Amino acid sequence: MLLTYQFELNVDEKTSIVLGHLCYAASKLFNVGNYERKEYKTLGFEKMPDWYDQKKRLKDNIWYKSLPSQTSQDVLARLNEAWKSYFALKSRYEYRKEKGHLKEYEGEPQSPYYKKDGSHTNFKYLQNSIKVIDNQIRFSIPKRLKEHLEEKYNIKKDFFYIPLKRTFSIIKQVEFVYMDKNRYKVYIIYEEDIKKKKEDNKHYISIDIGTKNLLTVYDNNGSSFIVSGQSLLNTNYYFSKRIAYYQSNYDKCYPNHKKGVSTNRIKHLYELKNKRINLILHRASRYIVNYCNNHDISKVIIGDVMGILHQKKEFNSNKDKHRYNQNMRAICFARIYEYLSYKLKQVGIELVIIDEAYSSGCSPKSLTVSKDYYDKTKRKHRGLFVDGNDIYNADAVGAYNIMRLFRQEARYYFPIPLKGLSNPRREYIPVTDQFLNEDYINWNGKAGNVGISGRNYPTGYELVELINQSITKMLGNSISE
Repeated sequence: MLLTYQFELNVDEKTSIVLGHLCYAASKLFNVGNYERKEYKTLGFEKMPDWYDQKKRLKDNIWYKSLPSQTSQDVLARLNEAWKSYFALKSRYEYRKEKGHLKEYEGEPQSPYYKKDGSHTNFKYLQNSIKVIDNQIRFSIPKRLKEHLEEKYNIKKDFFYIPLKRTFSIIKQVEFVYMDKNRYKVYIIYEEDIKKKKEDNKHYISIDIGTKNLLTVYDNNGSSFIVSGQSLLNTNYYFSKRIAYYQSNYDKCYPNHKKGVSTNRIKHLYELKNKRINLILHRASRYIVNYCNNHDISKVIIGDVMGILHQKKEFNSNKDKHRYNQNMRAICFARIYEYLSYKLKQVGIELVIIDEAYSSGCSPKSLTVSKDYYDKTKRKHRGLFVDGNDIYNADAVGAYNIMRLFRQEARYYFPIPLKGLSNPRREYIPVTDQFLNEDYINWNGKAGNVGISGRNYPTGYELVELINQSITKMLGNSISE
């Protein structure tokens, strides 16, 4: 199984020059290959060149030789994928146009753009170009680039190194992503052996994904619990408001600015927001995996909610609609599935994703979970599900019915107890000093951490105030508007 380990890297001046030239060479090679494809008729080619043709013909190109051979091939491969996507979109566009199904806002797809001059294109070192030595990864520098560095900067280096905080069995590739001067994000793709799948012991859990209740879990032994999503919603709400505030001020000052242009402060806020959300989702998924290990769970069933964002929903007001959309975007469903999938696979537990249709409105005592027994009026305010004289937690009922849906599809007719649905225990994602310290960012080339104090789970207002203090401390007045 291939996994990704990522971290931020602050490099010295010489290494920054090396990485900067590699980024520049990657963007130039991309443009050379893109020009050949766009102007192949003018250049006298019989047909548009593909990846195989270009990697052979461009071997002697200056930008190709300024990168490791495998890195150059990877740049051309990414260009090839971009063109494949363009042709697929164009084919779909023409088909919809012919059938008269085009919407007003649907424009004709454009071919891949050239990289802007001075842009920093991501690049990868593949397995044959790297070597691990003394908790460091050694990267070779191409001969052409070594000559240029020595001539222009008096830098005599055959290799550059990055430190490792942990060991890996097999490193398949390392990708560098430019973030800021002397700061890069590093993605290490490595291979890890998959544990043998656990034997099916009929001990399962089912998960219902929500907003305020991020993960509602039902254990078929009759217990249930909720992993709260309040810290996720608070974080998303705060950063969204701050970003909107600064963006509004910028728009007022520069009303004619190009759409999509942003300030450094806004970019850093987006970065911090994504880091916090990722951390919360990682901790939530890790809590589920630890629960499965501790309770000998052999299978996890989760409802497929990827279509919720595209469903039509009635709202009482535009304010309710805005709040709903903002919360749904914060959940990042795809990442929840991704994190749970690989973490469970690491410990040999199977993840099953099923359609959760009608699970929220069917009584836990109904014969089946289906349209025939669906009644959305039973789902009341404050997350209550009322069925006659019985009162349950609405999200726990959803998780319970997901278990029943799996049983219906798989024809597993083992008994499922109802106890545990009325008052599931609630687990909070801890927000401590460690929570913020793990989001270490070197903003201005100066080392420093951000930390907060207090109890493990502050209220929404407290979290807003604490994060505000953290951002003020980190950003100050040093970042230009």
